[in-house]
Amino acid sequence: MAEKSGVAKRREEIRQQHFAADDLWTGVGEKGWFVVPRSLPLVLALLSSKAISNNHDPSSVYLELLSRQRGEGVIELSQEDDHAFAAGYVGTRAVRTWQERMRILEENGFIRTAQVGNQRYKYVAIIHPTTAVERLHQQGKIESNWWNAYLANKRETKEPTHSTWASTQGCLYFRIFFAQSTTTSLPKRQSRNHDCEFCPDFRRASISLLR
Repeated sequence: MAEKSGVAKRREEIRQQHFAADDLWTGVGEKGWFVVPRSLPLVLALLSSKAISNNHDPSSVYLELLSRQRGEGVIELSQEDDHAFAAGYVGTRAVRTWQERMRILEENGFIRTAQVGNQRYKYVAIIHPTTAVERLHQQGKIESNWWNAYLANKRETKEPTHSTWASTQGCLYFRIFFAQSTTTSLPKRQSRNHDCEFCPDFRRASISLLR
């Protein structure tokens, strides 16, 4: 077993001094929990803001979707009324209200969805929240006060910024382009001058591939 850090030891001392008799949540050895970024509380606050949702807060719907994500980034939804209830909506308008919030999440880039038959929301893809937030920032929809708090939170928790994360993933344009082609490797000569909002610096460029 790895030795505990100084911070972990101090927190263990605090636990023993103040909360020794309480059943605390640690996640260690547990099942049924899900992974989220530490900036999630700020993201939920952003979703509930008037600038994003116009007082039609979709944060509980987003949280419910995250809780069903098992590591693939894709969710297969069951009955829509079950998801509506889990998100806190009851009554005759529950499903309609839930659907309205789903639309807000998709319009703001936090999810993508696919319809199957009569079920409007059958499959849901969870877009990386860092990418969704960066897009909103580029569109001027985020207040500077929230943005500064968001960046400060990332520094404190060592959560990657969008530019850092995107640089490790590579350009989404190229990832999609070559995933759909028979090419197994990148061309030897190319430039990053293409219109791609997912590139780390979100700057305009053009693409030049070997012919």
